[in-house]
Amino acid sequence: MYRPQDDFQRKKLTADVDSFTRAGTAEGRNPSQRIDVSMIPAPEDVARRLGVAQGEFVVLRSRLRLLDREPFQLNDSYYPRDVAEGTEVMSADDIPRGVNQVLADHGFAQVRALDEVWVRMPRPPEVERLRIPPGTPVAEHIITGFTRDDRAVRMVRAVLPGDRNVITFDRMHPDHDAELSA
Repeated sequence: MYRPQDDFQRKKLTADVDSFTRAGTAEGRNPSQRIDVSMIPAPEDVARRLGVAQGEFVVLRSRLRLLDREPFQLNDSYYPRDVAEGTEVMSADDIPRGVNQVLADHGFAQVRALDEVWVRMPRPPEVERLRIPPGTPVAEHIITGFTRDDRAVRMVRAVLPGDRNVITFDRMHPDHDAELSA
């Protein structure tokens, strides 16, 4: 199950387990991920969302997430270079405390996120990486994270094959928050 709202949830973190691993294990699955980190010229859509010039170098943290050794989703995160350089974001290792906490610790706490969900047919590289059967659509979830001063500091593109994912949103109406905490 893919729960976008968990992105900003405060959870008790352990030194060796990130949120993807924790969630997959809780479902009785064997989660793992392959992580690559690189510096790339910002594609047009990334540049627009992050507010950088097209072609300006950004950090790409690309993950292939697997459950039970089978591809489950692609999760590519882009960061302005000045936000990510010198942080754990540049490491190809799991970050148990999460990238959001790393950014917050370096003065880039995200206070809001813009979510976009697109349903489309997969691109050829996605079919190959995810081993998607012919005719299987994907959901593309793009999250842009903003700081208090409205600076975009993170853009995530998750590609979720339609034959193995359920996207679940658990939403709270702000006018009723107080009723639940009473």
